Amino acid sequence: MLNGSKKRYRIGFIFPEDLSWFGYKNYLINLITALDIHPKGKKIILICGNDKLNIIKSLKLKNIKVISTNFLNKKGFLNFIKKIFSYFFDRHDPLFFFFIKKYNINLISHYKPYSFIKSLVWFPDFQHIVLR
Repeated sequence: MLNGSKKRYRIGFIFPEDLSWFGYKNYLINLITALDIHPKGKKIILICGNDKLNIIKSLKLKNIKVISTNFLNKKGFLNFIKKIFSYFFDRHDPLFFFFIKKYNINLISHYKPYSFIKSLVWFPDFQHIVLR
């Protein structure tokens, strides 16, 4: 429940494909660990690529559901398809939409915004924003 609402949120965190920036990786790991310690009133779902599963397993999370998928691997066919959809559909990726609905997630945190789900977007550093 958030802000007195009766609805229980299922919050999805998408573990990033690119972990080359250690600040973001450490920030996200600390946030996920803190949410694991204090799970009351929310259901946290961590979604990661199969290639990042060893990092997540090392956290030994008890209250967070972890879903691994080839869809979020840095390299692979599904990621290629995701990039094509991202190019054509911008804020509506049909594959990601079905993935989110499959796990009944109603809020995404720390990922890019989509038109079909509420998103809490975070810009870690203005150096990573491309101005057009």
